[in-house]
Amino acid sequence: MRWNLIIDELLAQWNMNKIQPSNLSDATKEKYMKYGEVILRYFKGMDTEDIKPSFYQEQFNVLAQGAGKDYVQRVDSIVKRMIAFAQADGLSVRDFTVGFEIFSKRPRN
Repeated sequence: MRWNLIIDELLAQWNMNKIQPSNLSDATKEKYMKYGEVILRYFKGMDTEDIKPSFYQEQFNVLAQGAGKDYVQRVDSIVKRMIAFAQADGLSVRDFTVGFEIFSKRPRN
């Protein structure tokens, strides 16, 4: 049986269990919150099952229009870690980041 896993819920669980209790500085935790806002801007309310690799690529292509490659890589890395977190809990989450490439129009930073 597959449970619906909304990206918002996955992000909140990952943040609550992996970021907030960590020894990261408050400034770094705040950066993670900002990256989370970016993820929600493109995927809010979506079931992870409905996010296909092609849609993920399309959304990140839009993000990359106004962001540097490093920034896009950081946001993608968080999504990958969220997926791994859910999978480690035994949840059936397809890795929709497979095959993702960054096509940023801006320099690395």
